[in-house]
Order: sequence, then structure tokens, then C-alpha cells
Amino acid sequence: ESAKNKENSSYLKSGLQNHYRLIVWKCAGLERTQPGVYAGCALTPDNVMSQLLLRYSVEVEEGRRSALKRITEKDDTPAKPMTLVVSGIGSKTIEVSDGWYCLDCVLDNPLSVLIQNRAIKVGSKIVSFSSSIIGTHTDGIPPLQAKATLKLKLNYNCVRPAAWHANLGYTDVNTMPSLPISVLAADGGTCACIEVILIRRYPVQFLETLASGKKMFRSEKEERKRQEEYDRARDKIIEDINHKLSNSGQAKRSRSISKEAVKGIDSGQELYKLMKNHPDPRSLQSLLTPSQREMLAEYTEKERSRQEVQHNKQLLEELNDRCPPRKVISLIKHKIHCALQPNTKPYFLTIWRGENQAPLKEGRGYKLYNISCGAYRGSGLSLSSSKSSIFREMKGDYSHLSAKPICTVSSVPVSVSECDLIGKVLQTDRQTDTRTILVIGDTETVGEVVVYNTGDEVKVGSVVCFVNLQVSKTGSLICNEKSLLRSSPKDKTLSGKLTEFRNSIADKPQTFWDALISTHSTKDTTEPDHWDEVPDIPWEQFEGNTNKQTNKRTDEQDGTSVPLFSTVCGLENEELLGCSDRAKSDYLTPVRSVDYKSIFE
Repeated sequence: ESAKNKENSSYLKSGLQNHYRLIVWKCAGLERTQPGVYAGCALTPDNVMSQLLLRYSVEVEEGRRSALKRITEKDDTPAKPMTLVVSGIGSKTIEVSDGWYCLDCVLDNPLSVLIQNRAIKVGSKIVSFSSSIIGTHTDGIPPLQAKATLKLKLNYNCVRPAAWHANLGYTDVNTMPSLPISVLAADGGTCACIEVILIRRYPVQFLETLASGKKMFRSEKEERKRQEEYDRARDKIIEDINHKLSNSGQAKRSRSISKEAVKGIDSGQELYKLMKNHPDPRSLQSLLTPSQREMLAEYTEKERSRQEVQHNKQLLEELNDRCPPRKVISLIKHKIHCALQPNTKPYFLTIWRGENQAPLKEGRGYKLYNISCGAYRGSGLSLSSSKSSIFREMKGDYSHLSAKPICTVSSVPVSVSECDLIGKVLQTDRQTDTRTILVIGDTETVGEVVVYNTGDEVKVGSVVCFVNLQVSKTGSLICNEKSLLRSSPKDKTLSGKLTEFRNSIADKPQTFWDALISTHSTKDTTEPDHWDEVPDIPWEQFEGNTNKQTNKRTDEQDGTSVPLFSTVCGLENEELLGCSDRAKSDYLTPVRSVDYKSIFE
């Protein structure tokens, strides 16, 4: 009885002021917002006292706790959806309440902008998803004590306005809304849920972080080749280290010992040393008594285990110094459309360690939970998975959105950015170590495909299929790390089209292809691979150049035609053939801005 009275007294002292403040604020808000219903009857002494007694009964006698109290006492997670009300705004933080207790919050940049623009103010209700707790306490503490040490971290992409009449506290998980991708902010943290339509699934890539900090992307074939080279080098180093350690462990042989001296030894360690250094261990073992042999066998087993552990430790330390382990992670890029806004521009989703889960299929809709958002080169939006990401397939057929044309050189559509191309390889021209120009032909014409270092070898005369071939705005065909070059594709539709094409050119003699090649003039591929290799062109030539169609000038010394590089904003794909695919995407990605305030209005 005394313990119960002590608990009740503690509750009255610590919680009365907190609950009295929130009850008075709620009742005053009801009278001001709905005077026709609550004027003169909400904020009264009797009503305030009855609500205080109700809270005492619920929290102390029944033992029920609010959302923030369960979170601060480490009995629940802040990542669950919950509705909170803004109870105070400071210079850098805000205070939120679940109607029972209050807690300070840490905001990211987009939420801070909303506070400054008064899109979020005192009395606003918000729905929070995937929040987290920041603080030094590892054990649970009461919410009134936690206010000074714990803070709730809110992310813009996981916070949305709630209706004024929404109940405070935890909400039903099934009510988690799917957000349009266009309203997400790059610096707004993790997104709770989005609905997407998978348009393209690109090949697996591998990202290696080198010892210098430089990052390198490789295709699956390149990674397999690099891993084999690494394994061979590592095996050779292990062999060298084992040989070095075995030579260092060899002991010098000592002179023989008499039988009487052996009988006086009663230590397994001494017998082991004597046996190891004796020139004839077998003859020495015949001099041992049964008890000495038992001691020797027991100590030998212990010494063998100790030496094995020490050997492995030395081997691992020296191996890591001479051949450090590789830091490689796999990733799969996907092109997606927002299911809520299917007519908007596509986005790219990166799934890390994608080979460890069931692959997402093209033409299907998915709900993605806990997706990380980031800036892509400062202008675009980058979506990527995390360890807590969840993928759930939606019902419906979206194959019409993911359909891409299967064409030949003469039928490449101008309005598409990707296609699957079938053709016969007529010529190869290796420009650099990382770029090859392939001349591909069909029964009507020929064209060029720029193949970057994808790890695929192509033979002249073979019939091939390019999957996810990139088509630039100028019509250039580019095969990069997003593309696949196959002579026998697994897809049934592609395989059937490839068979039809082989049958259509089966009766064409070599003279036909020779005549077709003679009508083709190879494009000028002398564009520099790096910006520092651009020819020294006087500024007068740039200012005086008015021929925007050819965008070239004639060098006064030798009369050769030199491509002129336009400004970054006007850079064309054909002028970017020497740059990486990532650089092309950077210049072609439009600058995107989000009006945060309009979302909350």
C-alpha cells in the first residue's frame, strides 16, 4: 500500500503540470475553432479536473501508455506510423506531442524550410513514418526526463500533413500512404512507401572501392575476370608465406642423449623439445617409458594446436598487408515510373546486393518501402534500397508501359531513348581500349554502334542482339554498362526475332554486304576522350561561328574539320561519345526543384 501511495505521489508531482498544460491547450483550441459547439463548456474547471482524473485512471490504474511514452521507455519503435501535433516551435527544433507527453524533434533542411515559411506552425497535425530516436540513453527513461536528453528525428519524405480531426498516437499500419516520386526531396531522408512500375532492369554491376579511395564500376564479366586475377595473386602470396613460415620453424638438431638421462625427464614440454631437436627421433622414442610417451603425446597435441593458431594468425596478417581483401558490392539499376503519375519522366532505382533477392520483373508494379533518397550530381533525384527495404508486387498489368521496340538499323525510332537492336556485324573499328565502333547492317542499310568496355567480344559476320541499346537525341546508338550484347538471348521474343532475321539474310551473298558497306562512310570519331585534349581554338573562332547546323570550323593551318564544343547546357549526345555514360546523363538530366510549401497547402 505504501509503494502504491509513493507511486501515486510521484505521478502527481511530475505529471500534473504536463497534463494540465495539454488539457487546457486542447480545451481552449476547441472553443476557439468551434465556438458554436464548445463555447463556454470546454475550458471549465470541472471539465479540466474530470480529464485529469481520467488520465490518472488510464495511465496509473489501468497501466496504458501513450505512443511517446512507449518510445522513450524503449518498449516500442518510433518507425511506426503515428499522428503528432506541433506543440511548440524553437529556433532550430520543434516540439511535438501525442496528446499526453511532448518531445523535441530534429528536422532536416526541407522541414526547416516549411517551418520558416509557416507551412507548419503550432497546432498543425502531422503523420510521421520511419522516424528515429537520437540520444545517449540506451535504457528506457520516463518521457518527462527524456525531454532533456532524447530527440525525435523527422525526415521530410516521411512526414505529411494530417487532418485536423485525426486521432493522436499510433495509427493503423495499413493507412501508410504511397507518395508520388515528384514530391520527394533529395535531402529529405528515407521515403516510407512509393508505388512504381518497373520499365527496365539493367545488367548487374559491381562497385569496387580501391585502397586509394577511388571507386570503379565493372560489368559481370569484368568482375569475374578481376576476381580470378585476385585469387591467383592471393594463392601465390599464400604459398610464399607458408614457405617462409615453414623455414623459420625448422630447429637445429642437437647431439644424442643417454638412456639414463631420458628416464629422469618427467615433463611433456622437455620431452617435446628433446624429440624435436634429436637427430633420430625414432630411436629416442624407444627409450621412453609408457608414462613418458603419454605425456609426450598430450603435450604434442597441445603444441600442434597452438602452432596452427599462431601460423594462421601470422599468415592472415601478412596476407592482408600484401594483398588486402577487396571491397566489392553488387548493384542492379532499374528504370521506373511512378505508378501514381505514370506520364511523368522516369527515375532510376539502385538495388544494392540485388542478386541476393528475387529479381524484379519488367512490366510489373511494386510497392517499395524504406527507400533512400539522395541527390544525383546535385540536380536529379536518386533512389536506392537499404537493408530495411521491402518490395511487394502489386496486382495489375503494366506491360504496355515497359514495351520497347525490337528493330533493325533501318527501323530505329527517333522518339525513343532505348531499344533492342538486331543486326549483322560487318566491321569493327577499335578506337581506344574502352571504345569500339561496330558497323551493323540489315537488308537495307548499315549503321554504327558505339560499344564501350562491356566485356563482350564480337566477331565480324556474327548476328547479334543489343538489349537496352541507348539512343541519343542525335540518333547515335550507344552500348554501355546498361546494355547487353547477346548472340543467343534468353528472352523468347528476342530469340524469335533473331531467328527470323537470320532466315531473312541467309540467301544474301558476301558481295551484297560488301556493296552495302561501300555506301557507308564512317563517322568522324576524332572527338577527344578528355576535356584537356580539346584542340586549342581561339575565342574569336567561337564568337564568329554562326553555322549552328554543322557546329564545326576549318582549321587555318591544315584545313581539317574540328568539332566545336558548345556550352554545357547545349551539349549534344554526339559530342559526348568520348565521355562516360554517367557524364551524358548528368548533362541530359533536367534540373528539378520541389515546392515544399505547396505540398502542405
